[in-house]
Amino acid sequence: MSVNLVVGGVSYVFPTTDDETWGDAVTSWSQAVSSQLLNTTATGDIGPTTSVTIANNQATPLNVNNLVINSALYRAGFVEYFVQRTTSGTEISEAGTIYLLYNDLAGTWSITQVGDQVNVTGVSFTVTAGGQVQYTSSNITGQTSGKMRYRLRVLSKT
Repeated sequence: MSVNLVVGGVSYVFPTTDDETWGDAVTSWSQAVSSQLLNTTATGDIGPTTSVTIANNQATPLNVNNLVINSALYRAGFVEYFVQRTTSGTEISEAGTIYLLYNDLAGTWSITQVGDQVNVTGVSFTVTAGGQVQYTSSNITGQTSGKMRYRLRVLSKT
């Protein structure tokens, strides 16, 4: 006897007690659940993004596309990010976490960037009072590509 379990719109035949042919079914279902959980987002979260372009020699803070937190709804945000900049002969990259915290009384966001290789790419992050994350970048002679991917997780104010 078995039961059907649905994960992400796909039905899986799942064994029940005393079913001796359970190995492949349980493995397939477990992989589907794991994959689904990796991409699960709560209200206000932004799932893993496609690449966002990082301009070379960006001296004035520029918005990171769609990376903004509404302070009327959220008090904290956690941005997992990856930045990669390349030239024809080199590649530099970094990954880390940006912690965003809203101070309700002051009406301001604070930002902390952490990781083993923070700022090795020459990209620095700031946040506006409106919750928009921005970046600046150093000049890398011959930059052919600058990319960023991120995921945002938020915590509500209540």
